[in-house]
Amino acid sequence: MEMSLKRLKKDERVSLRLREAYEKFGYRKYKMSKFEEYSLYLDNKNFLKCQQIITFNSLDGRLLALKPDITLSIAKNTNAKKGQVEKLYYIENIYRLAKHTKEFKEIGQIGLEAMGDIDAYTTLEVVYLALESLEVIDTEFVLDISHMGFVTGLLDSLKVNSDVREKLLECIISKNLHDMKREAQLAKIDEKTVKCMEQIVMLNGDFLSGLKTAREIALNEAMESAVCELETFYQSINNTPYKDKLRLDFSILNDTSYYNGIIFQGYVKKIPTAVLSGGRYDLLMNRFNKEMGAIGFAVNLDELGRYYQDEKEMGVDILLLYDENVCASELFDAVRKLNDEGYRVFTEKTVSDTVKFKKILKFQNGKVSEVENV
Repeated sequence: MEMSLKRLKKDERVSLRLREAYEKFGYRKYKMSKFEEYSLYLDNKNFLKCQQIITFNSLDGRLLALKPDITLSIAKNTNAKKGQVEKLYYIENIYRLAKHTKEFKEIGQIGLEAMGDIDAYTTLEVVYLALESLEVIDTEFVLDISHMGFVTGLLDSLKVNSDVREKLLECIISKNLHDMKREAQLAKIDEKTVKCMEQIVMLNGDFLSGLKTAREIALNEAMESAVCELETFYQSINNTPYKDKLRLDFSILNDTSYYNGIIFQGYVKKIPTAVLSGGRYDLLMNRFNKEMGAIGFAVNLDELGRYYQDEKEMGVDILLLYDENVCASELFDAVRKLNDEGYRVFTEKTVSDTVKFKKILKFQNGKVSEVENV
């Protein structure tokens, strides 16, 4: 099995291993249609990372869309109930604009969602599986964690209009201290609060020391509550091998009308952008009139093929050459014997320009032998 996994592409190996990891914790596979009604995405466009969507008319006149997102469909169709948790994982393709070509592309994605009664344990489990997912991709990884309540707790206390609020939020996300100070000055925000915002922007690094700073600068009950949740989480994750793989970064923020609680982004050594993203999205569930919690994450498999190409991609292990006079049944028996020994074999009469191989053998007079001159 391990040899078979090594022969798969990076994204295929990751998918198989993550599927096994998720199922160990009781997550079951969710399968959805390629299409959803366009209205689902139109009504929740701010939730989407890409708002350009491929649409078409169905035979019954409905406007459908190729899915640009999985979470929305799962949230819409979940059977979760209060007091229970529904745990799902998926391996699906989504359709979004590619960053590099600006053309629509089919992108492989694997992820999981937990919906229903989301408590401290479920949060720990999901974040742990996010960490395990990153380790499957690359042993050199880091997970940046934030909490929506810490920043929204600060912004809610300012009592500024929505435009100012959005500008300040953008400055925190982009770590733009200069513009943040200017906006704060125009909004006549007091010096103590501005200093707190500056510290939030600069707070990025060691999780434990970051928590200490966050506790010191918390200005209200909402911010303190967010710190308490992060402290509880850290105490739990501290008993796992991943405690040193965490960083605290409050500039990680998602749309405040959908997300609440802990949110996170994962990075691996070879990929310059986040390969994993997730968090808690109770507010999205509320938009579907479902009074319950939800937390999950998605792994972008598309980037793996670009940055984790095998040094030598081999189509087969052996190119087996034969001549016109070969006995077909004898050649077939020889190929099957090599297969039984664990080799992938491609048969050809001459050396192929299109097939990648590790070595060349020849079949002649009923025997397999080395090729002296090609």
